[in-house]
Amino acid sequence: MLSKLLTQFSNKDIKCSVISLLPLGPLAFQIKSLNIPVYSLNMNRSHIQSFSSLFMLGRLLNHLKPDIIQTWMYHADLIGGIAAKLFLKNTPVVWNIRHNVIEKGVDKKSTHFVSKICGLLSSYLPELIICCSNSSIINHQKYGYNISKLMIIPNGFNIDKFKFDESIRTSIRNSMGITEKEIVIGMVARFHPHKDHRNFINACSILIKHLPILRIILIGDNVSPKNVELNNLLLENRLHDKTFLLGRRDDVANYLSAFDIGVLSSSGEAFPNVLGEMMACELPCVTTDVGDTKEIIGDCGLVVPSKDPLKLANAILQLALKSSISRRELGKKSRQRIFKFYNIETISNKYLSLYYNVLEKYKTRLK
Repeated sequence: MLSKLLTQFSNKDIKCSVISLLPLGPLAFQIKSLNIPVYSLNMNRSHIQSFSSLFMLGRLLNHLKPDIIQTWMYHADLIGGIAAKLFLKNTPVVWNIRHNVIEKGVDKKSTHFVSKICGLLSSYLPELIICCSNSSIINHQKYGYNISKLMIIPNGFNIDKFKFDESIRTSIRNSMGITEKEIVIGMVARFHPHKDHRNFINACSILIKHLPILRIILIGDNVSPKNVELNNLLLENRLHDKTFLLGRRDDVANYLSAFDIGVLSSSGEAFPNVLGEMMACELPCVTTDVGDTKEIIGDCGLVVPSKDPLKLANAILQLALKSSISRRELGKKSRQRIFKFYNIETISNKYLSLYYNVLEKYKTRLK
């Protein structure tokens, strides 16, 4: 989402810089390709919560002298908010929360701790707090965040990048030995407890009994043949010869064209980007009822409870038994919904409008 926003901002001649607390990864190089400076403080995760990190960030902020600071996620919200107060004068901070529910045993202890501190300081550090979903606002109010500062701007999608392509579909399926008679169920998600691959695989184990022409494509970080836990799950459910594990890919949009049905099996989300991306690629989708998925999908797909493989399997089967023409019509309707409500140009304008309003109110208050 950050990368998509920056792409839009660069087209509007808005000057931006990005600071990463951690060492740079693939996203940094994607942003650098937009001619946007990316700085790294090269912290490790234990270093993030140390006082020295504040001074490192403070010196860099003093050098950049931004008009406004937008932080992303809990650790950056906390460190960025404190650093701005200590080292800058008259520079407003806007927090951005990308989480929905903080779960014990799933999220790290440091995430629990930092989110609680952010809740306590939410009345003092940020001017506003952007959440990407309604459910996130509700849950973070419970975590102690100042409700008067919480607001929603949903994720946006580049519909020029994510679109169905018949020729790419044919090419990819041919290269993988998948015929048009077979039904491809696909999911794009990193291997993480929140994504609940076990739920998805258990559902496919039920589904295969009624749909022997099923083929499965899984894409995402650590979703590869090297993942022992994932491979064992597939072997236990006798799906290893039906499944393609493709790992992390930069050409996800192409593979979405090769799917027949898109699935999100998560147990916890706020606003899952992948659901909007699948819908933009004209995919009929089945999603678990987490975060704002019900609002995103509308009447363009099916929503089932999380952690219920039987209901997930039945919903996928319902779409699989439709004719290819009916699925395609539902997919086109899905794309229209994304264009209407979640076009990245519209969403980026909401961010810019918020920034200008924050700056204006902040300056007025300082007079």
